[in-house]
Amino acid sequence: MTGRSCRLVEAVLVWLLLLAIDAGLLWVSGAFQGELGVNSDEPAHYVTGLMVRDYVAAGAPSAPMRYAEDYYLHYPKVALGHFPPFFYVVEAAWMLIFPVSKASVLVLLAALTALTATLLYFVVRMEFGRLAGIAAGSVMIAIPLIRRLSGVVMAEALTLPLAFGAAICYG
Repeated sequence: MTGRSCRLVEAVLVWLLLLAIDAGLLWVSGAFQGELGVNSDEPAHYVTGLMVRDYVAAGAPSAPMRYAEDYYLHYPKVALGHFPPFFYVVEAAWMLIFPVSKASVLVLLAALTALTATLLYFVVRMEFGRLAGIAAGSVMIAIPLIRRLSGVVMAEALTLPLAFGAAICYG
């Protein structure tokens, strides 16, 4: 194996470990059993992602705005335009591959949180080694604010790895 493929394998294994930790903490907290609504915007984020997914799955049956207006008549929690649309594109892509359910979207959020923790792992690993990197990623996942954000359907779970990755590149 080349050095590049070893790093890729390491990244995937670390990500899977951190994903398992995050998903386990979500399970213990009861996030998979609760309803949408911990945050007042949570149902809007879910329904808007679902609308984008349904639009793509239907093969773009009409103009996007017309489809959104019609969807809003049936599901008035659509919030397209209130928040940046990239989260809904990611959420829709996920729901095209995986089941359309709150639990599935929570796994997406856990995957994004684990991605951020994996980025942290690599930053810490460069200076302090693998064990410290795993510890840093695990501690990040256990922080109460991260726990709260990982357990609700909100765009912050996608913003975190994007912002952290940008900060790493800028640094």
